[in-house]
Amino acid sequence: MAIAKAKEAEKFVPAPRKDPATPAASSEPRAAAAAAPAAAAAAAAFLSRANAGNPDVVEHVELTEEDLGMALEPAQGFEASREAAGKIHDVLAKLKQSKEKGGGSEVFGTCAAELQQQLLALRRAHRAMVKMTEMGRTAEASARRAADAEYAHL
Repeated sequence: MAIAKAKEAEKFVPAPRKDPATPAASSEPRAAAAAAPAAAAAAAAFLSRANAGNPDVVEHVELTEEDLGMALEPAQGFEASREAAGKIHDVLAKLKQSKEKGGGSEVFGTCAAELQQQLLALRRAHRAMVKMTEMGRTAEASARRAADAEYAHL
């Protein structure tokens, strides 16, 4: 009975579609890395043609921090976190002063946007600090392995 169900399920599996715009798989990493942007561009062109004129389709483009030029080097994470924390305190002080003066919603809106930007900067700084820590752990582990290999005969 299980074999019959498996054969029945195979009938409903669609065959992989061959798209001439996508490059063939390569065993070389350089060729695959070079082909990735071309494949992404071909996929974007295909989607824009397929969704042309359809108002219900909203294209979602995901940009990374590297694309936007906002990525931090691991050594810069600590300084960036101090700077972001200081700016967060400034924004909160401005918000508190606005509340005491009876400020309107426009002050709150600008403070909220600025606070969100600083929280995102703090998140990027944290990611850079974690990367710095991981690099330190990796260096320590490789030094330990080298010492173990050197003194293994003792």
